[in-house]
Amino acid sequence: MFFETRTGRDLPFLAQWREIGADGKKSKRVAQSFADKSSRDAFVHVWINKRTERGKHVSLSVPVSKMQVWEKFDEITGGANPIEVATFWIRNHGGEAGQNMTLNQVIEKYPSTRSKPMSSSMTLHLERLNKVLGNRRFTSITPEDLRAWLKGLAPKRLKGRPPSPITVRTHCKSLRTLWSAAIIQQWASYNTAAAVAFPHVSGEGDDVNILTVGEARRLFAANRNALCVGRLALEAFGGLRYTSAARIAKDDVLIAEKGIVMPGRKHKSGRRHFVSGWPANLWKWIQHARPECWEISERTYLDLKRAAFVRAGLKPEVRSKKEEGGSNGAQATRDVEAAVLASRKNALRHSFASYHLAAFKDQGLTAYLMTKTSISSLNNDYRGRATEKDAKAYFAIAP
Repeated sequence: MFFETRTGRDLPFLAQWREIGADGKKSKRVAQSFADKSSRDAFVHVWINKRTERGKHVSLSVPVSKMQVWEKFDEITGGANPIEVATFWIRNHGGEAGQNMTLNQVIEKYPSTRSKPMSSSMTLHLERLNKVLGNRRFTSITPEDLRAWLKGLAPKRLKGRPPSPITVRTHCKSLRTLWSAAIIQQWASYNTAAAVAFPHVSGEGDDVNILTVGEARRLFAANRNALCVGRLALEAFGGLRYTSAARIAKDDVLIAEKGIVMPGRKHKSGRRHFVSGWPANLWKWIQHARPECWEISERTYLDLKRAAFVRAGLKPEVRSKKEEGGSNGAQATRDVEAAVLASRKNALRHSFASYHLAAFKDQGLTAYLMTKTSISSLNNDYRGRATEKDAKAYFAIAP
């Protein structure tokens, strides 16, 4: 039963309810009016007692207009649970703290949630996103909106040409990072950007990339006296990640003890280690390296490493625009080159793991030298990728 007060009438106090029709299915609306509230309350008391006797105790103090809305809701949704519908509505239209913010506001607040400054590339990516979708409510942005934005990327340097898959991929990573942070801050309930698939990059695979013995020989022969050769050896014959090899200082390399101190801030595990037991050729390269090798910055090392691959002929050559079918063809070739270099950023570490397992057949030692905690992941990624013969030849590479 529900009530309504209709002012300006002789019997303003209305009570309404539904009763089963004669066919036993369709219900009909029944109403009764009263001159005052006490008369209506007395009637309701009797009515409820009758309903209770029949096991159908229903008493709602809801205006007729609202009941009509609920009836329509039930008809439209086919009897959906209103609580579930309300939860979905809040998720998509706001209602929780922060969920009414625009993308512009989210981007403005996002830097303050980070423990370190944004990279220049992510800053640029979010500026581009903000120009197109900044005024949109953050929670209303769909995966289709993001895909359309990515498709329309046109950096000035491309002069109207479509961006490369690598450019799109880096933008996708920035989107996912922003949306992940938004979830933590309760600005969103789910990661919209996660539904946007990374584009395939030609020349790049999911498999780990290792150098053949011939390629490794070429790399170190071409760079025997290069400034960065000691750090290259740390990756190739010590299994360090390229970021760790770039950060190692002279005092961390203990030649007399044939070990390396791995300060926590300089490698992925974040814990200080003294590691020893590497193949002999590593120390031959470290002793051969020029003293200035340990003085170069991380950024300089990464540039020198790229140049070392080029010097050894391990970077694909760029063919002429004519051979590639014009400027778009040349751009496609450069995309492949970039993908190859990206896939090889840890190729020396991958090579070390693959050849070390094959040469020494000691999973525990290989994992220890690489500061890995999982033997199973080591086997899954590297076991069986090299023969013992090739592995011994690999660790025979020396100045």
